[in-house]
Amino acid sequence: MVIWEEFLILDWKKHNHASKLPRIGGMATMPTRDDTFRQMLGGILPQLDKLYIYFDKYDAIPGFVAGLPKVVPLRPDDHGDVQGDGKFVGYKFIDQPSLYFCFDDDILYPSGYVEIMASALERHDFKVIAGVHGSRFIPPYESYRRDKSVLHFARGCVADIPVDIIGTGTIAFHSETFAPDPLKWSSHKMTDLSAGIDAARRGARRVLVRRSAHMLRPLKENQDDSLYRQLLTDESEESRLMQQVIAEHPEWWMGPRMEARKQALE
Repeated sequence: MVIWEEFLILDWKKHNHASKLPRIGGMATMPTRDDTFRQMLGGILPQLDKLYIYFDKYDAIPGFVAGLPKVVPLRPDDHGDVQGDGKFVGYKFIDQPSLYFCFDDDILYPSGYVEIMASALERHDFKVIAGVHGSRFIPPYESYRRDKSVLHFARGCVADIPVDIIGTGTIAFHSETFAPDPLKWSSHKMTDLSAGIDAARRGARRVLVRRSAHMLRPLKENQDDSLYRQLLTDESEESRLMQQVIAEHPEWWMGPRMEARKQALE
């Protein structure tokens, strides 16, 4: 993977007041993540009006979550076995214009995180999907794991920059800009790619926001049960899907679009 060293400035408009739209959160967790889930939960709850939590593989809702006034627990038996895609299930309960923020159970988010992301969305008139971790596809577009240029969420970024795929543990959007429906996704083992394709299909631009380094901090990385660890073992499904959507819709992705512009100028 390649890490970006240069960043493209998109929009330096200043906003003094972030929108007062409801802040709705969504995340998925599972029993093996209990330790990090407990550590990160207290930091995000005060920033949200409501948090939908999809409890994957749980026999019962954990006692330390039951009764929390802002938390709405979701179970696979009631909402489909969508695994990590469950962080988007809460979207279907939105009944008014809102801002939706997704979280991962192994990332520590700062106290002002939701407001930073809300301000970034407002900076782009709520017409983009914003994130902190993301990537662009790069030639030869054969390997989903290798043929990407990645900006990790722990790195700083001096400007908002366009990307193809956003790490969904850092994604934020206006409810009228993006309407994810994980039940319609072809697989529930590649959340970032599925969400990126869904966003591209809907014409929603994906942008990583400017921020200081280490705004987000990993509590753990590359756990045995992580999608990234699965990707290291077998990336065939993700690579086939990436190749397919780039071949069928090159206009959706930054690399092919830039190549087309270059060819047009030659």
